[in-house]
Amino acid sequence: MFRPRTPRARNDNHRPFPSPRSPVDDLSRYERDRDADEHRHRMTGNLLAFAVLCVIMVFGIWLANVMVEMRTGLDCSLTGRTNCAPIRLPAADPR
Repeated sequence: MFRPRTPRARNDNHRPFPSPRSPVDDLSRYERDRDADEHRHRMTGNLLAFAVLCVIMVFGIWLANVMVEMRTGLDCSLTGRTNCAPIRLPAADPR
């Protein structure tokens, strides 16, 4: 069974334990110049994100237009009309 932790009694003579020595000597030899590589990586990521957002926006606009066309056709057919297909006439020659 687990016992709840009790707060340690206040003792002015209590000395903190000395910090243990790190098992790893020094990590500075594994460091590298991150500025150039990180900048290039961020720019590549930003361009990729921009391209994905552009594709999503174009797809969303196309989808909205298709939904509007379907709604107008459905509205036309629900009103009882028989010929709801749009008729496109060629432009008249101004002679």
